[in-house]
Amino acid sequence: TMCFYMLTMLISMFFAELAKKKEDIRFLIIPIILLSLIAGCRSYEVGTDTLRVVESIEYTCKKGVFSHSKEYLYYFICVILMKIWNNPSFVLFFLALLTNGLIFMRIWDFRSNLKISVTTSLYFMYYFGMSMNITRQCLAVAIVFYFTRYLQKKDYVKFLLGVVLAFFIHVSSIIAIVFPLAGATIIISVKCLGPIGSASCMV
Repeated sequence: TMCFYMLTMLISMFFAELAKKKEDIRFLIIPIILLSLIAGCRSYEVGTDTLRVVESIEYTCKKGVFSHSKEYLYYFICVILMKIWNNPSFVLFFLALLTNGLIFMRIWDFRSNLKISVTTSLYFMYYFGMSMNITRQCLAVAIVFYFTRYLQKKDYVKFLLGVVLAFFIHVSSIIAIVFPLAGATIIISVKCLGPIGSASCMV
């Protein structure tokens, strides 16, 4: 198992560095899909809340999105995906695809200031496993993290739109609403710690 994950990380690092060298974000599709397939094909026993997520998806399909008191966007996405393919693993794959895609697209923004292969390895070692344990929270973090690009541009309306989207995935995302008030601190954090270090503050 360890060899498999090590090989996955090395392949992801290779294509991330190739994307930077060729200045072509399309090469990032390989690590994004690779990591998402691993997350989607995992046993329901892998991850502290995977089985609970699967049970929640199945419950929502029976009772409806509004059987929950909050986080309607997350459950709506799950129901739509289950209608496309009635398989919880497909839902886990798609949620991972969103999470990994948003994270890698934001990392891409910093390609001129960091070694993207190293950042990919850090993401793999510290956050990929976490995304299989707290799936919904990590998707919310990925949304906020991606929308910090607008915070840097001082486009607060678009940033707050991202926070609202994340809020309907996981309510804890509401804390990000204060980020514009600490905009300078957030930008300095991103530049000094790098995207992965900054994302850790959100988690």
